[in-house]
Amino acid sequence: VAAFAEQGRGRAQLARRYPCVWDCFCLPFAMTALRIIAALLVVNFVRSDVVQVGVTNGFKLSVRDCTSDAQCSGHGTCTEPLGQCTCDGGYAGGRCSLQCRGSTFATNGTVLSVCSGHGTCLQALSGRCRCDDGYLGRDCATVLPVAEAPQGLQAGTSNETAVILSWSEPANTNADSSVFTQGATYVVEGCESALGCDSSESQAALAAGSNAAAAVQHSRLRASSPGDSHTASSNRTNWFVVCETTSSSCAATGLKEGTQYVFEVKAKFRKGRFGSFSQRLTKATAARAPHYEERVPLTNSSVTSNAILVQFVAPRDIGGGSLHARISSYVAQYRRAATSAWLNVSHTVQDGVPTSANITGLDAFTQYEIRQIAINVAGAGNASAIVTQRTRGVCGNGVVESGSLGNGLSYTEACDSAEHCCDQTSCSLKPASHCSGHGACTAATACSCSAGWTGDRCQYSDATTCSGQGAVNENGECECTAGFSGSDCSQTTSVTRFEEELAVTASTLGLWTFDSHDGGTHDLTEAQRHVTLEGGATASQGDGPLGSAFSHDAALHLPASSAAARTTASSAFNSAAFSIELWIRPASVGSDVTVASYGADSSGKTAWTLRILANGAAEIRSTSSGGTSSALAATSRPLSANEWTHVAATRASDGSAVVYVNGSSAATGTLAQAPASLSSHFVSLGCARQANGNCAADGFVGHIDNARLSNSALAAASVADYFARRKFGADIAKVDYGSLNSGLTISFAEISTTTECNDMSSYFASHGVFVAPTLRDVRTGSASDSKAGSTASCSACNNAVSFDVYFETPVSAFGLRSAGYGDGHTLVFFDDANQPLGTVVVPPGTNSKLSSAGRSGSAAIRRVRVIPTDTSYYGGTVGFCIDDMKVEFAAGSSCAQLRNKHNATDLAALPTGIYNVAGGATLCDMSSDGGGWTLMGSVFGGDANRWTGAPGSSGDLWSNSDLTGAATNPIAADFKSRAWVDMPIAPGATELLFTRSFEGIERGRARLAHTCAVPDSRTRFTQLWSDAAAMSQRANGCPATSITRITSHLDSCDGTAYCETSNDWIGGSSTEGVCYIGGDTDSNIFAGRFVWNQKGYGTGTCFETGHLGGVGVYSTSHSQYTVADITGTNWMYNMQHSKIGVSFYMRPHESNTTCAAVSAHLRATNASAVPQDAVIDADGSGSVHEARKTTCGLASGRTCRTILVANPRAPDGVYTVDLPGIGSFEAYCDMANGGWTMLAHTESGYTSGEAALVRGPSGGTYSMYTDTGYGHPAARTSWIPLRAWTNLTSTFPHNRMRFASSADEVVVTNASFGSPADYFKFSFAERSHSHFDHFKDRGFTTHDADHDTSSSNCASTNTGYNGGWWYEACQQTSMLHNNGKLFSFSSNAGTEVSWLRVWFLEISGSGESCAAIKAANAAAQPGLYAIDADGAGSTHTTGVAYCGFLSGADCASIKRAHPFAPSGLYTITAGGVSFETECDMDRGRTLLAFSQAGFSSGENALVVGPGSSGTFNAYSVTGFGHPTANVMWMPLTLWHAMTSAGTSNRMFVQHSTSSYDITFTQVAISDASSEHSIDWSAVSSSYWNELKGMRFTTWDNDNDQWSSNCAKDNSGYNGGFWYNACKQTSLIHRTGNLYAWNGNTDNTVTSIRIWLETIPAAPSGSCSGVASGPRPVRALYTLDPDGSGGDYRSNALLCGLRRGKTCREILKRTPNAPDGVYTLQIGGVIVESYCDMTNGGWTLLAKSEEGYTAKEKLLVVGSGSGSDGTYTSYTETGYGSAAGATFWVPLAYWHELTSAYPSNEMIADAPSKAVTVTNLAIGDAAAGFTINWASSTNSYLNPIRGSRFTTWDRDQDTWSGNCARTNVGYNGAFWYTSCYQNSMLHSDGKIYSWQGNGGSSGNDVAYLHLKFREA
Repeated sequence: VAAFAEQGRGRAQLARRYPCVWDCFCLPFAMTALRIIAALLVVNFVRSDVVQVGVTNGFKLSVRDCTSDAQCSGHGTCTEPLGQCTCDGGYAGGRCSLQCRGSTFATNGTVLSVCSGHGTCLQALSGRCRCDDGYLGRDCATVLPVAEAPQGLQAGTSNETAVILSWSEPANTNADSSVFTQGATYVVEGCESALGCDSSESQAALAAGSNAAAAVQHSRLRASSPGDSHTASSNRTNWFVVCETTSSSCAATGLKEGTQYVFEVKAKFRKGRFGSFSQRLTKATAARAPHYEERVPLTNSSVTSNAILVQFVAPRDIGGGSLHARISSYVAQYRRAATSAWLNVSHTVQDGVPTSANITGLDAFTQYEIRQIAINVAGAGNASAIVTQRTRGVCGNGVVESGSLGNGLSYTEACDSAEHCCDQTSCSLKPASHCSGHGACTAATACSCSAGWTGDRCQYSDATTCSGQGAVNENGECECTAGFSGSDCSQTTSVTRFEEELAVTASTLGLWTFDSHDGGTHDLTEAQRHVTLEGGATASQGDGPLGSAFSHDAALHLPASSAAARTTASSAFNSAAFSIELWIRPASVGSDVTVASYGADSSGKTAWTLRILANGAAEIRSTSSGGTSSALAATSRPLSANEWTHVAATRASDGSAVVYVNGSSAATGTLAQAPASLSSHFVSLGCARQANGNCAADGFVGHIDNARLSNSALAAASVADYFARRKFGADIAKVDYGSLNSGLTISFAEISTTTECNDMSSYFASHGVFVAPTLRDVRTGSASDSKAGSTASCSACNNAVSFDVYFETPVSAFGLRSAGYGDGHTLVFFDDANQPLGTVVVPPGTNSKLSSAGRSGSAAIRRVRVIPTDTSYYGGTVGFCIDDMKVEFAAGSSCAQLRNKHNATDLAALPTGIYNVAGGATLCDMSSDGGGWTLMGSVFGGDANRWTGAPGSSGDLWSNSDLTGAATNPIAADFKSRAWVDMPIAPGATELLFTRSFEGIERGRARLAHTCAVPDSRTRFTQLWSDAAAMSQRANGCPATSITRITSHLDSCDGTAYCETSNDWIGGSSTEGVCYIGGDTDSNIFAGRFVWNQKGYGTGTCFETGHLGGVGVYSTSHSQYTVADITGTNWMYNMQHSKIGVSFYMRPHESNTTCAAVSAHLRATNASAVPQDAVIDADGSGSVHEARKTTCGLASGRTCRTILVANPRAPDGVYTVDLPGIGSFEAYCDMANGGWTMLAHTESGYTSGEAALVRGPSGGTYSMYTDTGYGHPAARTSWIPLRAWTNLTSTFPHNRMRFASSADEVVVTNASFGSPADYFKFSFAERSHSHFDHFKDRGFTTHDADHDTSSSNCASTNTGYNGGWWYEACQQTSMLHNNGKLFSFSSNAGTEVSWLRVWFLEISGSGESCAAIKAANAAAQPGLYAIDADGAGSTHTTGVAYCGFLSGADCASIKRAHPFAPSGLYTITAGGVSFETECDMDRGRTLLAFSQAGFSSGENALVVGPGSSGTFNAYSVTGFGHPTANVMWMPLTLWHAMTSAGTSNRMFVQHSTSSYDITFTQVAISDASSEHSIDWSAVSSSYWNELKGMRFTTWDNDNDQWSSNCAKDNSGYNGGFWYNACKQTSLIHRTGNLYAWNGNTDNTVTSIRIWLETIPAAPSGSCSGVASGPRPVRALYTLDPDGSGGDYRSNALLCGLRRGKTCREILKRTPNAPDGVYTLQIGGVIVESYCDMTNGGWTLLAKSEEGYTAKEKLLVVGSGSGSDGTYTSYTETGYGSAAGATFWVPLAYWHELTSAYPSNEMIADAPSKAVTVTNLAIGDAAAGFTINWASSTNSYLNPIRGSRFTTWDRDQDTWSGNCARTNVGYNGAFWYTSCYQNSMLHSDGKIYSWQGNGGSSGNDVAYLHLKFREA
């Protein structure tokens, strides 16, 4: 207060002088003057201080300690003017009344010491002491021990800049059990030896005291950052601090290479002092070899015919470091050009100066390659760049002797001069073609070009190089004239953006837009067939279909019948197949007029004409060579005057024709073929052209625009697309999905006045928690109850819902309060990367406070999942009061939109459920086939007859806007949602999912692809039923490839009432498409058929019978359960119609020409949009590329790999690759396999336009391949331009490329592509197939740019247009062969394939192992690296792998410590032995050994020996090979450590042929003293029986049972193994083959992999024990309730660590949840059971299996005493374990389950004897847990319906005795009637299926599982 109020002093200064050190209190209000006065009065009362307050000249206040020395207790002086006591030594306090602790005084009162001489007295703080380091206590009298010097300082791995240091603890580390001496802190210091390393501390440090110096040092240490180069200073001259750590090792980094250092380490205990330094360690860093970065010139070289003198030049980087910075010698290497072997000429350095070396003995007139290598103490460096030099020829008397110039050329010419004698660079010695036939060699070395030609070889001219539209310079570059552009000036520049959207495909003969910018006469195709305007025709600006708003859009105006436009004559127009499309606006309709015509024969008849008849119908007419005319008119779609109409006509080569009006088919028929011989070849627009060239009198009057003529019959989709684009001109097919926030929004502002929902700020403030200020949304799937007293409420509140809270900006804390209903909750926190941060469990209780208080860690929170865990406390209703937060409930225009906002990047993706879609509630299926399906409606046969009207009729539910049914029961009742009427669907971009249900359960699903689900321009689902042309009355025309069966209920028909087949049954004979006929009553024959029709099954508009995939429903009354059963008048033949229904779901997709456009549209309304499916039509018209569905990734980066690193959960799909300085391209990314970028691809099924893009001649140009690229990754062909390939490979020289096909692939390493000057030359380090040797160092050739070595152009003249490639001599390898086939990259047009793809992947770096990479660069991050295990590639080839840079006892332990670590390479360490291996982190498996075909001779030797390879030591201690090579063996010492660690394990021997695989259970490998013998508890192959207990044999250590050594003497070296009598195999057989480990060289394989899976025991033997642990990880655990006590069978199962009501509910919330054990809770009953997620979320209710223990049998049958088999155990507690042999979930759970989900099915599963019941119902305890169901597949169970449950101690059966106890003995519990039914385990010890009576012969089975799944 004094600091605040003192007048005349700065507040900051006073605050320092008057620190708040007394007992103070906080003032909870604003500091007004009156309040300060009041506060001071309180202060005065408490302290009796003198307070002076005045208000003169403003507010003035002062507080004084004293007014005279007397008030300082006689131990101080009162200092004015502040009135403060200055205390004498040894005294403290405001009035100097306190004595400093630990003080001693002289007799005269003078203080001798304070704080026992080991601290500082804090005079302002009641005389308390601040102790020096090493002392403790109130008076600093306690002396703490000093740490002794650490022992054994030593250096480990080192390189040029780093040394790994380690040491042992001080001897007295644990000498004192005090908490202050536990453990030690170490400081390591280093010094460069050359600088002098005195051990004494600096004088300044000594003067300040060692402890003070240490404190300074420590503060510097704490300020230093990892990676800083010696930023922390020492107290000793020239010394620097290496590290401060609590571990016993650290890395000294940032050192100088080749430099000697001294290191010392000292230690201190907590609160103690540092002891002395350890003994000194001297260590030098490694020297680095010299490094050339430059090309070494042949300085002062002298060249003769047989020698070249080389002058050595030192590299810029001579390496060596400070100790060895000099070159000791040089080596000159030389070889003939184009050969491989180098020869050496060595020379030492003299007096430090490089000398020269003379390379002699060379051949005359021969090209040689020369390079240099420098050597220092570290060895030889890299080679310099290669230079070339040709030796001189042999000359005599001025004439060159005859000889060879290479390449088949010879010479016998005289030398022009001595300068050029025998020099092949002389032009005159080149072949005549050297000057391209357009010049001659001069006397010098150059060509003299003919007129009009230029270039060094006379290869360029204006006419050929620049298409006659520009001038060429000497570099071959064109300078185009105005109006033309492109590298060859062939492109016109007058086409506007608008016309560029029009598709010009390979089949387009002419495209005329008549736009004013080009005078209205240009043809936009490359053929340039321009038109001539006649008879007053003009291009009328602003008259196009777009209207006057688009001034550039003109149209052809024909004011009179004589006006017309005539094209250039071309015989190309004479095509048997053709399409004519145009927009017309007739001035009037009422007479026959000709709109367009082509050609005329000698009689004057036109070949074809497009006419408008008097009735307005569009007609196409054709005249045959015989003069016969045929016509096809669209009379049903007449045109109107003065209205723009799109008209098109197509004729196929077989004569079939279609007339289209406004994009839709209006008439179909047959047309005669035009005559082959014509007298004229004009296309006329506006009239019919006669033989004399004049127009006939019936010319068209009006406007024509955007006419397109093609030489093929265009598909309907192309015509429709062309119509749609020109109608509105731009982007018309986009759906505005709206905002997610359009759903229900409840805002909570001030609710602090209510009793239960009071302001939480004070509560959370007291717990260090604040209420989140920026909440994004809380979603529950329905409204949440805000409860009494709040300002918002709802009437339809959900019970016990989980929901998520998202924060726009991550927050450090979170607060939420339950509204007084006290249920228990679990809060799960997630960080910004969606990784879990931990949980907080809030127990049940009134006013539960849900907050982040108590959570571990401090990482910022992005999302909180709130999970009700005990909803029984107050009736199971959950409500929340949220202070200053907004709640947004999910709503959108479609389920797909909702899914896309919350999908894969969200761990809590939206589950299947009811959502607000298109303004109404409906079911969203978020799991089937990727999810996002909106339920439009259902037709159900078991309720009111609502769907009886004919589609399109009055009052028809199919097509009107009426709704019916409720979203809460959308399958087992009639239902029509608001989405049926209002949800937008996009033609060509929407899929349909059709499902069939039985008894309210959806059994089968089939998907119709986006290409056919919405057949035309209808944009709402209701429109599909609106008229006779809609889906209801006609075949949709979906090809078989467009229909996909998603699920079917069963895969076999076994006599059940409901049955389906696994056969797709799609694509049969006479397929007709898809149709539907409505009706939902028996009298209406329930004619609901949505089927794939075949003509053979009936007749009619929509055929009476048919089938769709394997989703058919069949009856048991037919003798065979096949498609033949669908033969009656009803597709549900002989079924109960009241139980059957059909449902329709739709899933619209985004659609556009690129994924970038999709991304821009999505992010305009949702900045956090995530990857989603979209339909991409790369050319916007479907004419070149068909529209295809793909996943748009909505992200960009330099490569796919960089995108994946930034977005670890990014799915496969199309992303934007952004290359600085090059441009952006869309590429397909293979994210699942590490982020491969697809550079090019071609797939079968390509269009003719796509073929032209690849091969030419209209496409496939050099500029297209190199500069622009072509196609799109979503289409069937694409190519990213080569300039991007060059950029990628130069930026990432460490890379891999895969040239893959559907049959095989070729892999190249470190690929590079040259510059344009090198014609993008293709080079690489290694390749997996020799065929690629043809392409190495070759330039790129296309049909218009020849850079191959053939005399002709391989891309055009060898076998025809063959596509661009790096050809040598025309090996036929490209993206598409000229014969239309695709061939594998590995052959010369040999293996035909269905697709080709070129992939690129950059590598982070390289090394001999991950460990070596990390040692060389401590900052290396986990990622992909190139690994060459021997560093030279001589033994092992280089592979690519993920380096995780983690270590552990096995892969499973690494996974548990790092749950999100991906599969890759990790280090396994035990007993001082380490080995790098592969970890399968999905399963936690460790790779022990492997071999695969393709191994080198060196790798073979590693396995079999002899010499230093294949030894017992190699197999036992060191191991060999590497996971990236072709062989690997982890040392058996580690096998022993992992299998003897006390955990369960399984070992898997996997082969390339899986049927040979072997599984071992509880394998055990002994240590080396027992020769690593092998044992196990179970093995799946009897072949291994004779190997059990065998010791390991190698060629140098014989432990087998044969008289000789099986690894050495049995016909050769055979590799190490556990041999018995030599009949077994090993990793590699002596023959060089690989044999499966299930036989004696019986089965040849190509790979063998041995994995070990270690499985820890679950705490408490259950998954709940895992979940309650400190860091639960979803993984395999051994579940054993009694801890291997023998009472229960133990087993390894996955603990899923998820909670839900049922397994299916968990699966819907977490679609990727694996099979395993989960916690299930419903109605207050909590159980732990097994979930079968693979097959759709089945919950295991009970099981019995062979192999049970005696205890497990008692659990089932009981014994008449104890708790086993009692009514309580069956109904309340349950028994057994999901991992054991017998298990039962309590019937209380069964009751809650079947009550909550009345639509369900239960399977009593037994081998070949399964029984299914539907709609199982279990009564409550009061009803004796009675059993009922709707239907059963076996009548045997029918008598027990309605029965109560009987156990040996509770008799509720109808027999006189107790069926569970007295009939045949203790027989297990069941719903008995008269004791003829079964239980889980019979008294005879057998298990019986529920298809017959227990004990009956032939009914016993190996297991019985009871599984439940709700609808």
